[in-house]
Parts: sequence; structure tokens; C-alpha cells
Amino acid sequence: MKKIEFCTGNNSKLEEANNFIKSRVNDIRLSSNAIKFFEIQSLSQEEILIDKMKQAIPKVKGPFIIDETGIYFNKYNNFPGTLTKFVVKSLGIEGIRRLILNTDNTAYFKTTILYSIDGLEYKLFEGKLEGKIDIKDDKIDNNDFPFSSIFIPNGYDQYLIDVNEDNNFMNHRKKALDKLLSYLKNL
Repeated sequence: MKKIEFCTGNNSKLEEANNFIKSRVNDIRLSSNAIKFFEIQSLSQEEILIDKMKQAIPKVKGPFIIDETGIYFNKYNNFPGTLTKFVVKSLGIEGIRRLILNTDNTAYFKTTILYSIDGLEYKLFEGKLEGKIDIKDDKIDNNDFPFSSIFIPNGYDQYLIDVNEDNNFMNHRKKALDKLLSYLKNL
């Protein structure tokens, strides 16, 4: 069995990824490596991931992945993107509401996964999920990261938090993982 370290301390993210991988292949498992990263400020997921890879090199023992996820409002070029958590903390849900009020409310989630065996070479895999922002105060489940409670994926009439309950639903992270698995199969 091939083991890959997932550089995250988020157990829900690790569980979701392992469940998805198990549904596709039997010979790959992720284990957690909860590295505390210093995160540079950049609008580029790739720049952030490369910097995190450099930080991870002395702390990993084999193949590893790191992911970066953000939500992007189509009205605002590359925003909030990699700054998503800072926008939520500084503006809150009311500030986000004002950003999209009476304007284009379309948005997308993007996850980029960096895969490396040795920290010298790496591959990037991107997953994207398009939809729209619809804020209903009684629906917000997590004020620290409310986007799954205010984002409705294209083709659905439910919020992402509800759609994610369907194991067959291909969200942004699963799409990126699917591309990684295809790459690993072809090695």
C-alpha cells in the first residue's frame, strides 16, 4: 500500500480525502502530518504551496501533499481567493453580504493540491466548483468559515454544506484529488 503524508491538521479534510480515495483505489492511503506552516501572503495558490513545500521538506518522510483552497467571487478578480479566511475574519458575514449585494453573486471554489515525492519536484492538481453566493442568516453554520453555508453549486438548489453529505458529489477538493489519483495510476 502506498502511503502519502497529507500536510494538514484538519482531521475532517483528511477523512474526506481518504474516503474519496478509498472509493476510487485500494492501494493508497493518506496519513496526517500536522505541520504548522507560516503562510506567505500571495494571491497565487501555487506560490503559497511552493513556500509550504519548502517548509515541509525537513518534516516529511516520503511522498506528501499540501492543499490550498479559496473562494473566488467572479465580480472581483482573484478575490478573496487565498485571502478567504482573512476576509471572513475582518469583514464577517455582513461585509461579505455588502460585497455581493445587488451585483453578480456568482463565485467558485478552487482547491490546488501540490504533490511531491522529495520536495525537489512537484506536480499541481486543481479542482474547481462553480456556483453562487446566497446568504440566509438562519442557514449559516460556521461563522469562522461560512462559505459552505452560503454557496450553492451550479445544478443544485441546496447549499454546499448539504450537498457535501452526498458521497458521490464531486466538490473542488475531490476534483483535485481525482486528478492526483489519475496521475499516480499512470506512473
